[in-house]
Order: sequence, then C-alpha cells, then structure tokens
Amino acid sequence: MISNNGIYYELYGTGKPIVFIHGMDLDCRSMRAVYEPLPELVNYRRIYIDLPGMGKSKVSSEIKSDEILNSISTFIAEITDSQPIVLVGHSYGGYLAAGLAHQLGSQITSLFLTCPVIEADRRNRTVEQHQTYGDKQISVATNQYTWFDDYYETNVKISDDTWNLYKKAIIPGLLSGSRFFKETLATGENYPFSFDDELKASYHPMNAEILLGEYDNIVGYKDQQKLFSRMFDANIEVIAESGHNLPIDQRHVVRERLINFLRTKDGEQSE
Repeated sequence: MISNNGIYYELYGTGKPIVFIHGMDLDCRSMRAVYEPLPELVNYRRIYIDLPGMGKSKVSSEIKSDEILNSISTFIAEITDSQPIVLVGHSYGGYLAAGLAHQLGSQITSLFLTCPVIEADRRNRTVEQHQTYGDKQISVATNQYTWFDDYYETNVKISDDTWNLYKKAIIPGLLSGSRFFKETLATGENYPFSFDDELKASYHPMNAEILLGEYDNIVGYKDQQKLFSRMFDANIEVIAESGHNLPIDQRHVVRERLINFLRTKDGEQSE
C-alpha cells in the first residue's frame, strides 16, 4: 500500500503498532525477512515501510535525512492516529528511529535497534576489523558473485543459511529504488540531521534495546555504547560472531531479544 505522502508499507496483524525501519539502500523486505512470522507478535500491528527513494516509496522533494525523517513522521501520524508505538530500526533505520524518538517524544514508547548509526560522518566512526566464521564452500551462481562479495565483506557467519537469508533480505532492496537518490543521501552533508549535536546530547526517557555486532566494520559498536547509554534507558549488548548484518548473522538471537524486550521493557514503559 502507498500512504498519502508516498510511503510504501505492508501491514501484518492487529494491536499496538510497531514500525520497522530498514537500513540505507535497502527496502522493507530486509526487515520482514528477519521478523516475520513471529507468533509472539500476534498482539502487535507490524508496519514495514520503504524509506523515501528506496523500494517502492516515492522520492522526497529534498534528499536529506531531515526530509526523510519528516516524511516518516507524517506517515506515522497518518497510519497510527497518534497511538503509542514501538520503533524497530537497523543501521540507518536506527539513526532515523533515534531522530523520531527525539521528534515525537512520548508517542514512542520504546526502541529496538540493531547496529544503529550514531555517527553520521563515516570519518568519525570507530569501526571493528571484519572477521568471518564458518563454511566458506558455498555454492554461488555465476550471476551472484557481485552480491556474494558484499555478503562476504559484511557478514561474519558464513553458511548456506546466512547466504540464503542475505539473498532474500538484502539483494532485492539493492536492486530497487532510485540509485541517484540513495547515493546522494548517503554522501556529504545530506546524511546528518541538522539537529545531530542536540540529538546526541539529549536524554529521552524511554526504554531501548541496542544490539551491536562484535565485528561490525560499517558502524562499529563503541560509539553506540558511549552515546546511547546516556541518550536512552538503554540495555546495550554486543553480540558475538556477528557484524553489520547482525540480523542475518544471528537471526534467532535478534528475534529472541525482540520478543523478550516487548514482553518486559515495552510493557513496563506502556503502564
């Protein structure tokens, strides 16, 4: 479905809304492939979105994170009618989720973030050395070698299972949306929020679960440990044998942590 402001979204279930926000260059399939189906989420209305310029969503009029944030905020107002919501974000989607928490305040009851960006400028990030574990003898079709190189450079657990999940979750998004839009958004002054310093210096009284990759060579984990610990009431965990594609490297762990978080911390915040 397409919202009034051009955001493509998919709905599953009924109940309290959870909005899933994917990473840069991808689409909602990267989140849906990880979290659907989960019987434990039966009482939640799961909303998977394509960010502007990505997947099936329309391109925003201005290619900046501020504009992306405003588009999502408008979408949330339209689709949730000011109901309390949970945000689940990965990478750039985690950065946007933190921005939404800052912007929307108490409407966001809790955050569940995997490998979130917090330093928008790549030059300021403390990243980790990539490492791999597992079976390196994976059967790869000739037309998939380009994608396999990306998989091998970001995933830590190398196996048929994680490669198949990568093909399902990541490749479709890379092939969709506006290449010009995505490349322009990811570079220069377009990426950081205009209120970036204010965001990192502010405290937001909501529960957050932050899962980080031990060998994340894209955003690392040390910056998040330092900054998110004072921005939110956050439980921060570095997950072993995982990298920036943590939800693929350790899908069962991520799903288990989300279920437990919603059962405990989100219920606690909603009382």
